[in-house]
This record gives sequence, structure tokens and C-alpha cells, in this order.
Amino acid sequence: MNGKQTKDALYSIASEREQEYIVRLAALDFFNKTEKKVLRILLNYTRNCAGFARMDYMGNGYVVREKQIRDLHVFDDYLSYLDTLKGDSKDAFMIYTASFSMVYSNFYVGAKAIIEKGTASVEEAFEAKLKFDCTREILTKWADWWKENGCVNCEVAL
Repeated sequence: MNGKQTKDALYSIASEREQEYIVRLAALDFFNKTEKKVLRILLNYTRNCAGFARMDYMGNGYVVREKQIRDLHVFDDYLSYLDTLKGDSKDAFMIYTASFSMVYSNFYVGAKAIIEKGTASVEEAFEAKLKFDCTREILTKWADWWKENGCVNCEVAL
């Protein structure tokens, strides 16, 4: 498993869900405004998740990804692998953990906090629930894929 294969697999998982939303949106008529709004929200979050998986960096991608992994603290229990893995395995591990960490930190944690706090407006709570469910689904699929294909065993509780 190398970095490109990892990036492509993570992107494919999110993109597959994105295509489902596109098909469902196309099938709706003009009067299904609420369902269209929901699907557009889900589509946007899914596209963002896919984008994090495909993200390329100027300069030294290793340095940028390693900084993200260390700064976001999602995979702190597994940081030793950054020093021990080499070559394709290290590249795959860094792409997986950086992508997972960015989606987890930027979408999942914030949505979960809004839901748990319970003081948001109905609209805010509704969008947070959509964001939470959408990102949890993608993160779970990414984690399942990594368990099956990854070079090291690492898990984050969702």
C-alpha cells in the first residue's frame, strides 16, 4: 500500500457517497425543497471530506502532514509510527491519519459538541446532526478500510 493508493481509496469512499446524493437530488422534483436542502448540505460535507483525502501540498508534503497529525492530536497514541515507518508505508500512514484527522477535527468534533450542548437553534442543531452523521459515516468507512488495508493498526473512537 502506498500513498497514492491510500489517497485514491479514501477519495473513492467519500466520492461514492457523493454520487449517491447527486443521483437522489436529480430524482427530486421542484416541490421537494426541504429534502433538496438536506441533500445539498450532505453533498457539500461529503465533497469536503473527499477533498481532504485528495489534498496535495506545496513543498514537502511529509512536513506539512506530520505537523497536522501532531497538532490535531487525533492519533497521539500512534505518533511513534511516524518515526519507525519508512517509504510507502509511511506515506500511506501519513495520508490516512492526516485526512482522517482533518475531517475529524474540522467537522465531526464541532458537530458533536453542538449536539451534546443542546442549546443551538433548531436550524443549527439540524445542520449539526447532518454534519455529524455524514462525517461519522465517512470516517467509519475510512477506518474500516484502513483496518483491512493499512500498514499498522490504529483506531480512533467515534
